[in-house]
Amino acid sequence: MMSAQFIDASEDALAVSRSERRRCPRYSCHGSAEAMVLFPEFLFRGEILDISLKGCFLKTKSHAPMDRYSRVDLRFSVNGNQYRTLARVMGVRSGNGVGVEFYFDSQRAEAAFRDLVRSLSLSGEAN
Repeated sequence: MMSAQFIDASEDALAVSRSERRRCPRYSCHGSAEAMVLFPEFLFRGEILDISLKGCFLKTKSHAPMDRYSRVDLRFSVNGNQYRTLARVMGVRSGNGVGVEFYFDSQRAEAAFRDLVRSLSLSGEAN
């Protein structure tokens, strides 16, 4: 039988390992997103509450059947600026949201996005 102390320690270690997987700090923001999953093809919409240089979490009530690493065409707006990029699904919480990792197709688009993240980092704290 496992002790409660061992279970608590395991949960703490799991929480630390999850936070350490993030390669970049996340910044609070307010935005909306529309994602077209490329296969099988379907559209879902969500709200962006925080974002990093590498990705974001889309809060959505969608129960769409998507798998990890599904490719999406992502259009989103943050702080009045419009962005479009390819992304891949990194985590699905059905009925709660989807974590995506960005794949910018041009250096110009990536530079514009870096400017957004830089401005968010100057105006607030990382999550």
